[in-house]
Amino acid sequence: MDLMTSTPPPPPADVPEELLLEDFKQQCANLQGQYTRMHNRLQLLVGLNTALLPALGAVLAASAGKGGIDRNWLILFPCAGLLLSVLGYITGAADRKLVTIYRRQLAWTAESLLAAHHKGQSAYQHWLHIGQNPKDVKQKLDKWRPKSPPRWDWVTSWRLEPLSVTRLPAVLSLVLVGIWAFLLAVLFP
Repeated sequence: MDLMTSTPPPPPADVPEELLLEDFKQQCANLQGQYTRMHNRLQLLVGLNTALLPALGAVLAASAGKGGIDRNWLILFPCAGLLLSVLGYITGAADRKLVTIYRRQLAWTAESLLAAHHKGQSAYQHWLHIGQNPKDVKQKLDKWRPKSPPRWDWVTSWRLEPLSVTRLPAVLSLVLVGIWAFLLAVLFP
């Protein structure tokens, strides 16, 4: 889906260019802050799930021995992991939606800013501003890429759209939901 239509929006009526520029700066800060918040929540999700899995294994091993631990209490670990992962999915998907909204806001403000500045002539199609759809930026930059990039760049610099950094929290949470549901089904049939 394109972020913007093929025709630029009309310049906002009576909105000073300085205000549009300040709005663009604030929207850039909002997008950057959203990325930071997303990755903090991802670290929390991964950390808590990483702590729950070994704890489940330790308690399971203790219950198999003569530790006197009631096996019924073990259900708390996969249930907690499942709940945590479902919450991680919900927040990851909502965070991704906010990134999309912020990118669209930035694109609209950038196009409005250029329309106000150029008084009808839009140079938007040439501006690779922050928040622009990464696929669109890649297409524009590919014509400037060397014919054969170094092999090391090919190994260390790639992007897989379904697992992009902004989609990773929701995708990883779905994987963890599957793992916890599997453990729940296997351990407590």
